Amino acid sequence: MPKPVYATVEDVRALEDRSNQSITKVEGSIPPAVAAAEQRLQAAIANLSDTLAQNAATQKAATDRMGKECREYTDQTVNNLNKQLSPLIQQLDKKLDDVEARLTAKCDGVQKDGKDELRRTIEELAINMGEELTALKAEVMENLEAAKKDMFQADADQRKEIDASITGSKKEAAKLVKLGTDKVTKDVDEFKQAQNKKDKSQDENNQVIQNEIFLKLDRQGDLMKETADNAEGSVQKLKEMLQMNFEGLAKDHGGRLRLHDSDIEKMRNAVAEVENIATKKVDWVINNVSKRIRPNSASKASLHRSWFSPMFNIAGAHGLQLELQLYRPTDTPAKDEECGDAAIFLWACKGITLSFRLYIGTKYQTMEKTFNGRVPFGTKRFVFLKDMINRNDDNLKVSVEILESHRVLEHCIEVPPDPDMPAGIDPPERALDGLVHFHRHVNNRLYDQVKNQVDLMKSRMTRRVEWKIQQASRLRPCFPMGDCICSTQFNAAGLEGLQMLFYPSGYNGATDGYCSLYIYWPSGCTMKCNLILGTQKREASHSFIEPGAFGRTNFCQFQQCVEDDDTILVAM
Repeated sequence: MPKPVYATVEDVRALEDRSNQSITKVEGSIPPAVAAAEQRLQAAIANLSDTLAQNAATQKAATDRMGKECREYTDQTVNNLNKQLSPLIQQLDKKLDDVEARLTAKCDGVQKDGKDELRRTIEELAINMGEELTALKAEVMENLEAAKKDMFQADADQRKEIDASITGSKKEAAKLVKLGTDKVTKDVDEFKQAQNKKDKSQDENNQVIQNEIFLKLDRQGDLMKETADNAEGSVQKLKEMLQMNFEGLAKDHGGRLRLHDSDIEKMRNAVAEVENIATKKVDWVINNVSKRIRPNSASKASLHRSWFSPMFNIAGAHGLQLELQLYRPTDTPAKDEECGDAAIFLWACKGITLSFRLYIGTKYQTMEKTFNGRVPFGTKRFVFLKDMINRNDDNLKVSVEILESHRVLEHCIEVPPDPDMPAGIDPPERALDGLVHFHRHVNNRLYDQVKNQVDLMKSRMTRRVEWKIQQASRLRPCFPMGDCICSTQFNAAGLEGLQMLFYPSGYNGATDGYCSLYIYWPSGCTMKCNLILGTQKREASHSFIEPGAFGRTNFCQFQQCVEDDDTILVAM
């Protein structure tokens, strides 16, 4: 072993000087090396930034171009649909306005013609009767005036003769006074006797004239009585004729009014149907439902009770009615008793095909049926009635919503009357016997169908779907191996009903600590995609003959896909 050599102070100082020189030399070489490294890093970062900017610009341009093309295609499709639907809606509105105008004009014309004809007939009969009574009254008054005039004329002539005689007698008496009193007295006596004879004769003449006047008055009275009897007979005949004409007119107008009532009833039904074409949903609200609707006891023979709504019109159909059935519990439980104790049925007229939804509260079922008018169609048990009652108001809402309806109306072919054809001659055949079928179609789900098609077109342009799962640290305790958390169904790449299935603790057979990811696909499609969990990406490719799920059992370790904010990004 060599002998140790002890260092002196000078050796230590020399070593310290050399160390200081080496440190100074190293410190001098570090700044240029750092500067050179910084320059190289800055150049690399600049190149990377340029590359990223170019890629971002290219991706933005492609995205803008794709969005523009999608918007143009969607706008063009919506405009085409609007152009196709607008003429149909305008034609339907115009036809409805024309039908309403024709029906209103026809009804007003019929009522006006019937009233004018009845008023004109009564006015003519009243005028004729008034004219005959006026003529009869004028004739009677003319006969009375003539008789009165003749009597007054005879009386005036007699008075003139008497006044002339008295005037002559006075003149002769004045002459005889001068001749002598005796002669005057004698003459006066003779004159008195002669005058008495004249008076007696005048009285007899007056009596004869008076008798003739009374006789003429009696004859005139008999004539007036006969005229009144004739007038009464004429009036009675006129009344009988008026009664016969009125009965015939009433019978004729009664038949016409019955025909008009039938037409008005048909028009009311047609107007009610047209009025309710736009009605889509009808709600039947039952008040005090907890007191009024109760199930039968177990001792009752019937299995259920039924309640019926008022009849209503909807979507161009009339006479619809809802039936609510409430079932009682049975000793031997029915196969669908656990589904509920209430069902709902719809009654409809014959020949109508409906696609509809039946509601009890907020629960509903969709169905389609062609009705025969004899039996209803509805749901099975699907809700418990007590769960659908509004506890605040104690009422129950039972509804029907018409999605689409198709009804066939039959109209007989009738030959219109020919106004120029004489009565009693059969009209020539101008139409064949048969029926005209009118197909009435109402579609209340057109918007939903168009929206579904637009959504489907949008889904064809969807390339990436992301699903963000919160509180990742709590997933494995909550979802052990074999249990999955599912996303909502979505549409992408033109496919409907896709769904993501994520197993935080892995599917059956997965390695401990690994998670699994599957995608549910419909049948008849071939898929090729990338499945992503956080930063982990896996390719997947498969053809589906039947609906099923495909993915990776050992996708990655669970901790590798958890992000810093305690979330997991699942994407396809």
